[in-house]
Amino acid sequence: MNQLLLDLNHPHYPEFGRFLGEANAELRHVLHHEAAPFVYVWGPEGCGKGYLLRAWITRAQEYGAQAEYIDARLRSLPAWNVLPDCLAIHQAEHLDADGQARLFTLLNDFRSSGRGRLLVSAEMPPAEMPLREDVRTRLAMSLIYELKPLSDAEKISALAAMVEARQLSVDTEVFHYLLTHWRRDLDSLLDMLAKLEHHAMVHKRRISTALLREVFKQEIAALQESI
Repeated sequence: MNQLLLDLNHPHYPEFGRFLGEANAELRHVLHHEAAPFVYVWGPEGCGKGYLLRAWITRAQEYGAQAEYIDARLRSLPAWNVLPDCLAIHQAEHLDADGQARLFTLLNDFRSSGRGRLLVSAEMPPAEMPLREDVRTRLAMSLIYELKPLSDAEKISALAAMVEARQLSVDTEVFHYLLTHWRRDLDSLLDMLAKLEHHAMVHKRRISTALLREVFKQEIAALQESI
């Protein structure tokens, strides 16, 4: 099976600030300057939380830190022998019982040792999390930010940053066309960009609006077949 080139496991990610925009300026400052050991971000599905966390981990790795990204809907927290310097937990509302117990221990270990940084994301604030009360209480002690949506110009900047990180050349009109004719949440835009790059690679085609229209037709046809 061919793997999409821009998926969450790909090591090439732009600076995490490109996924935040001016409405999230304080959060960007806190993450950039490591102003807090524990940060919690929440917002609806599709707002780009996973991309933000993966980019944050990529930056930490580039600075030499032991850093790990975990999507709690796909895997549980491991039992570390040595705790990572930086940990990002995406979709933390899906942590299972073992994962919640390990997160509780990890939060206590990070706090008592004075080392380690944690970035957690979910679709709701800590008080509404379907987790153990003691875990919710610990998470509520983080700096908490609701992730605000990007403007259209900032979405285009995020798309451009992704292809720049891949060292690709894509005309700006492709981004404008994508934003105008596809679902407008950031995750959907970035996922479609991944499919576009994959299609261009497989068929040895240049990334263009014409190619994007072809991919649109394929996606619509596949959606109709699934109904």
